[in-house]
Amino acid sequence: MTWSPPPRPVAIERLIAHGDAVGGAQRLVGLDPDELVAAAVASTGLEDFGAPTWRPHYDLLLDALERESDLHLVGRLMARTEILRSLRNRLELTALWADRPEILDQPVEAPVVVIGMARSGTSILHELLACDPAHRAPATWELLHPAHGPGEAEAWGDATHAFWHDVQPEYEAMHHNAGDLPNECIFATMNEFLSDHWGGVHEVPSYSMHLAGADHTDAYRYHRRILGTLQARQAGERWLLKAPSHLATLDALFAVYPDARIVHVHRDPLKTVPSTLSLMATLKWMRCRHTDPVATAPLLAWASGPCWTG
Repeated sequence: MTWSPPPRPVAIERLIAHGDAVGGAQRLVGLDPDELVAAAVASTGLEDFGAPTWRPHYDLLLDALERESDLHLVGRLMARTEILRSLRNRLELTALWADRPEILDQPVEAPVVVIGMARSGTSILHELLACDPAHRAPATWELLHPAHGPGEAEAWGDATHAFWHDVQPEYEAMHHNAGDLPNECIFATMNEFLSDHWGGVHEVPSYSMHLAGADHTDAYRYHRRILGTLQARQAGERWLLKAPSHLATLDALFAVYPDARIVHVHRDPLKTVPSTLSLMATLKWMRCRHTDPVATAPLLAWASGPCWTG
């Protein structure tokens, strides 16, 4: 496969040059794991992150970002924002659940889960099924800021993905996102720092290999707590969920949601794999100086689970 990175907008290139001019972007935007934890605590006034199951995955991710990702200034800013947001989510949700423990008793019954290889049509099917009033699909803003109600959090959700399009305009033609659109479960499990999101947008092969060998049950348990939180705010007849990466972790999904109903989308891997590699390379190009889509290909075998045919 031959992939050529799209040109970056002039404003983004100029911003990246700011980091280069002072000896490296790390001098301007830090990714020290302990400093980020302290920043989350200071910004919320909270200290309890909940069960410590997330910390080993977090430390490994931060190490991989520094050693492997070669992030430019914009990439470091985006990574720091997402990490800090996930840490703040843990603090805010832990406080919310302590104040309202009944939220954790919310039944999450028989969710409908759309799965399939990336670029197989899972997003359009998810959005189409979400038009059914009986379905409750988590919106982007809810997944990014689950402890917050509508209003400011909706604007934050819109701004987040609009910025992705600003950084690399070609991305919007590949995959449209908006604050009010349904989105993937990876944006819930990223709060456990065990999510396909991190490896999908950064060059972190050691983290991605860790993800492939990890037990994802705790991530799905945290995911269920987030659904209960959203459900307490606005219920629906049934949850409608989606993520291609569920393919590789169906055992953990069914351990937490034994009554889940799976809708499996199929498409020729000869079409989905090149499209997926192009999409992932574009996402990584937003953040990294260099990206190698061919090196990512073996990880798609894991992400495709038992359905891999290549």
